Amino acid sequence: MICKQCGLEYPDELEACPGCHAPNEELEAQPMSESERDSFDGVTIEAHEGDDAQETYRVYDQDDVKRQQEAEAKKEKWKAIWSLIQANVKTVLVIVAVLAFLIFVVLPSLIFFVGPLILFFILFYLVNYFLSR
Repeated sequence: MICKQCGLEYPDELEACPGCHAPNEELEAQPMSESERDSFDGVTIEAHEGDDAQETYRVYDQDDVKRQQEAEAKKEKWKAIWSLIQANVKTVLVIVAVLAFLIFVVLPSLIFFVGPLILFFILFYLVNYFLSR
């Protein structure tokens, strides 16, 4: 226990502080408000009502609060993206169809037609190079 008068740390079983002889006062733990809890830098304990009328406790610090807030922000971000997609379903489907067409039709066609053309120019260049020597 730590004395409220002089700050000396002493065993809990003593009735008074050995330094200043102030009486040992038992203090009840009081719950903090959300604003106090969020601005508190130490470790806090939060009680939750359980299903079978037993209280369960969760210990957390500011890192836990930050992680929880980041997770909620991330969830809100994905909700906003999903609602945007739902609102613009036709536009999204058109974009997906155009991309699929480009990837599966245009790109293979370019490779099929342009690939031999490039190979022809390379061979033409090599033949001219060796014949001009």
